Amino acid sequence: MIPVVRLVTIHPVLTHFTIGGLPLIVIAYTVAVWRRSPSWTLVGDAALVVTAALTLLTVAFGLVSNFVLPWPGGLETWRWVHLGFGVATAVLLVTLAALRLAYRRADRAARAPVLVVAVVAAGIALFTGWIGGEVLVFQSGMAVRAAGDGALAPPLGHPAPKSFLEAMRQVRASWASIQTHLAWMLVHHPREEDFRRIEADAQRIEELARPMADFGGKGSKSPDTLASMSEALGGNADDILTAAKKKSLQEIARAIGETSGTCADCHEAVRWK
Repeated sequence: MIPVVRLVTIHPVLTHFTIGGLPLIVIAYTVAVWRRSPSWTLVGDAALVVTAALTLLTVAFGLVSNFVLPWPGGLETWRWVHLGFGVATAVLLVTLAALRLAYRRADRAARAPVLVVAVVAAGIALFTGWIGGEVLVFQSGMAVRAAGDGALAPPLGHPAPKSFLEAMRQVRASWASIQTHLAWMLVHHPREEDFRRIEADAQRIEELARPMADFGGKGSKSPDTLASMSEALGGNADDILTAAKKKSLQEIARAIGETSGTCADCHEAVRWK
């Protein structure tokens, strides 16, 4: 079967061109400044222009991925930091490339400020790539089908939700984590760390149910339904927490089933009308 090229997979492909071009730019300009060499400056300029153009495409498809992917709770800060530093990298590279094209005839040999800007751009790109690769993909599974587009990732931190939707996203991450740990124990064997993780995730859902009840009752079409269902979710989470403390797989599974029923009732009453 031929793999399908998806919009969300184009961005990580293009990032490798930027990553590959930046070391060449830095090395070429370093030699150019050190030797005052127009030849090495030309190498740096050519690599810079090509890398800047490709980085614009990288950012463009990064914006596509940013808005197409479903983002689980706990990743909002990393999401926008990655986007912001990615845009900053592109702006630096494009600005430097434009200036080099405009003034190259008057200054054929690269000067120290050109090298400094190139090094700064490389540093920002390195940090941006670390967020994208380590935090968003490796840790959180974003755009990875086997990881449920990040839904099965453990939540990173517990920021206070500022809206009903943000609280729901955080619930989804904790809910998926509970199901994943239960499935692992059912297939393999119960582990103390899995029970502790389920306890923590259930407690987090219980905590999130309170602001969900408050947010749901403000400005929604079905405030009473959302408020009551959020309270029911909190009760379900407390049942999961109690079962996890007792280390009972059967009771955890039953409590998870009751919670799924609550979620289905709420979505049928509010979302799917």
